[in-house]
Amino acid sequence: PSAAPALSWLESQLAGHGGVFGYAFDLTVTDWGLTIDAILALDAGGRSAGAAATTATAALAAHLGDYITGEAFGDVGSHYSGPIGKALLAAEAQGADIHAFGGVDLEAASRARLVTGGTVDGRFSDASTFGDNSNGFGQALNVLALSKTPAGAPSNAVEYLLAQQCPSGGFRLFYDATRGCASDAEADTDSTSFAIEALLALAPTPAQQAAVTGAVTFLRGQQDPVTGGFHGTGPTAAANTNTTGLAVRALTTLGAAGPAAFGRDFIGSLQLEAAHTSGTPAAGDEGAIALNQGAYDDGLTSGVEPSRPQWWRATTQAVLALISLPRADPQPVTPSRLLDTRAGASTVDGQQSGAGLTPAGSTLILQVGGRAGVPTDAAAVVLNITADGATGPGFITAYPCDANLPLTSSLNFVADTPVANAVVTGLSSTGTACLFVGTNSVNLIADVGSFFPAASGYHALTPARLLDTRTGESTVDSRQVGAGSTAGGSTLVLPVAGRGGVDANADAVVLNVTAVGATGPGVVTVYACDSGRPLASNLNFVAGSITANTVVTRLAADGTVCLYVGANAVNLVADVNGYFPAGSGYHAVAPARLLDNRAGESTMDGLQAGAGSTAAGSTIVLPVAGRGGVALGATTVVLNVTAVGASGPGFVTVFPCDSTRPLASNLNFVDATATPNAVVARLSADGTVCLFVGTNPVNLVADVSGYFG
Repeated sequence: PSAAPALSWLESQLAGHGGVFGYAFDLTVTDWGLTIDAILALDAGGRSAGAAATTATAALAAHLGDYITGEAFGDVGSHYSGPIGKALLAAEAQGADIHAFGGVDLEAASRARLVTGGTVDGRFSDASTFGDNSNGFGQALNVLALSKTPAGAPSNAVEYLLAQQCPSGGFRLFYDATRGCASDAEADTDSTSFAIEALLALAPTPAQQAAVTGAVTFLRGQQDPVTGGFHGTGPTAAANTNTTGLAVRALTTLGAAGPAAFGRDFIGSLQLEAAHTSGTPAAGDEGAIALNQGAYDDGLTSGVEPSRPQWWRATTQAVLALISLPRADPQPVTPSRLLDTRAGASTVDGQQSGAGLTPAGSTLILQVGGRAGVPTDAAAVVLNITADGATGPGFITAYPCDANLPLTSSLNFVADTPVANAVVTGLSSTGTACLFVGTNSVNLIADVGSFFPAASGYHALTPARLLDTRTGESTVDSRQVGAGSTAGGSTLVLPVAGRGGVDANADAVVLNVTAVGATGPGVVTVYACDSGRPLASNLNFVAGSITANTVVTRLAADGTVCLYVGANAVNLVADVNGYFPAGSGYHAVAPARLLDNRAGESTMDGLQAGAGSTAAGSTIVLPVAGRGGVALGATTVVLNVTAVGASGPGFVTVFPCDSTRPLASNLNFVDATATPNAVVARLSADGTVCLFVGTNPVNLVADVSGYFG
């Protein structure tokens, strides 16, 4: 079953009901909790930047007091901890300012509800004339949301959550004046799934991991052996898609593939599809997911309308199971040099150094797995590859050594000038990447910054050419070839999904884009075609040059990306290296400028602009989290960093500010020519990255295109 139809249905439902969801008893009364469920579902599915999610988030901010307090119905001075935690989570997911969301500092509001001392020390409680009705959902949501802030989740809140685990491993939903769970009769399936998610967000200690293991045992015991659905408690005691969605999300994260797949099958059997809705009252609601078999049958017989809010509620949580793929977050390592063929050079472990120029037409086998913290079974790696001291123009192709040499390039170089490019490449089964050198001999340098684990949600591909506008060239499927140079000021639409191994439902892709034979200087901007063209660039070229850069970009709903050419005509070449499915943990954002120290230039929020060139030997601290759509809880960011107007050759190193600057570089520049390069960088605990400039002063520009976390 596919998440895409369900997510599209949710978006259409929000759009058709004023951007929010209402209660079953009165659709004009907004159900903010359900609306947040929709926001979180769309965020998990990679649609946080869409109109539906952003409109719902804006509405929530405008009416926040109606959700987190009871002032509207006379509960004077009230503050409800569960809604506060859930609103905080939604604001984080949408990259909003959690300290001024709807005029409220949600982090402070959450921490203010924490009980300190006494039997229930660590409980997030309500302040209400109707008593304290806080429960397991609110406890887990507040822990989860605060774990994404720099200060983290309070330790006593985590301990109180752990105390709610029942003997069978399940977590209780309803809290009372006692501290913990004494009877398995109190265990709740949904509360257990939320607790697992909260605990996993903490980088669990052995004790917390043991609690998670017990919770998984409980969850698996709630799965119906016939249908694959999961049973809840109370009104949801029968197997249902809400409970199943939450349970499958937790089990998938923990690698319980069999039970998770069985649960997805149950949900898929209750999703409306055109093959079954044609000619029925349910036609037009394809993608919606029913709560249970009875609701599904009623939908086909009578249509969704009589109980539409129930379908909203079921779909928002059931769809989480369909997008609960293995996470694709790159795992950072200390940036380290793995390869340097220059005479007298060194590497992190003394291997693969000083061999001299790599001859044209030869292939260098680079051992990556098992070195510099990269595991032997890593699926893919992020390398910064530099060509230096070439005897003439040429190119480098990086690819897994157990694949055939593809007809693509990763880096184009010229004589003598150092040229660098970030490369995201799959590794062979023995942990190697191959570097083929074409046309002329060159020294090769490779630095590693992060890797994708064996079970990663990132799908590395054998590189494939999707676009080449030059005459007489070819692509992987003979499409998008030979059209001639793209005129300055025009936009080329490139179909990507379903080509070169990219899944038809891919959310984002890793491309290597090359500008060839330009008639003059210009830029290339790559973006999803269903978004407005950003004021950021991915590639800067000059007349006659061959300039390449790696681009990680979201795909439009129809699977396309757009390439805008500014100033002068140029031939465009694009190779695909891999893709991210929806829900894999990569969050594409509309490219936004975060840094531009050139005089008279601007950034998306006016910060980090116009400070003048960065002196050699100095470091810029660049705030990233909370800007340009990047969530405050982001762990890793994808940047395009450009050096402009240098007074001489030099380099730029990008690294988390709470780490020691590594002896590796991300960008090599020579003179006033604009030189860009993609960077996948871990953020420091305060959401910053540092940019160190070596050798000569230079202006720096940084655009963000996505993040992990």
